Amino acid sequence: MSDQEIKDLIAEVAGDGQVVLFAEKGFGLTGHLATALHGGDVQLITTMTPAQYAELETSALGQVFQPIRIGELPDDDAIEVAAVARPGLEEHHGVKITDPALAAAVRLARKHIRTSPLPGSAIDLLDETCSRFGGSDSRVVDADWVTSTMTAMKAELDEPAAARGTVELDDDPFAVTGVDIWTIC
Repeated sequence: MSDQEIKDLIAEVAGDGQVVLFAEKGFGLTGHLATALHGGDVQLITTMTPAQYAELETSALGQVFQPIRIGELPDDDAIEVAAVARPGLEEHHGVKITDPALAAAVRLARKHIRTSPLPGSAIDLLDETCSRFGGSDSRVVDADWVTSTMTAMKAELDEPAAARGTVELDDDPFAVTGVDIWTIC
């Protein structure tokens, strides 16, 4: 959002008491929004990892949030959420995603993707699989395709950073064991 859009949004909801804003991953918690939060003019819910909150907590803005710890979903629940996302992925990529592909995405994401919790990591893996294989002759994304994508992604990550032209991160600072939602006190 632009600075003006944030100002307009704050002006619209300030003092209402019935409106709660949502900012994904703490996006936009600076400037005018921070001032409105400190002043109690707006209510906000946001998602953050514990590491993101630790950074925020050292600032004055950290005093206006109350953590609510939410653990990662069990596999069966994550599969159900991925199933809800399936029609959108199928339409976007022009493929059909099988039930075993959903289960494989959840299983593999739990085992190999530590940068984000389930079900988001499984949905991201399905999206990546659909984008990699959507143009092939077969338009059905199955468990084997999900496994192939995970294997390819791991190989890409294991490739030395210099060969990829990217920067390596030290000590996996983005490893997540759960999701935290932070709300205004």
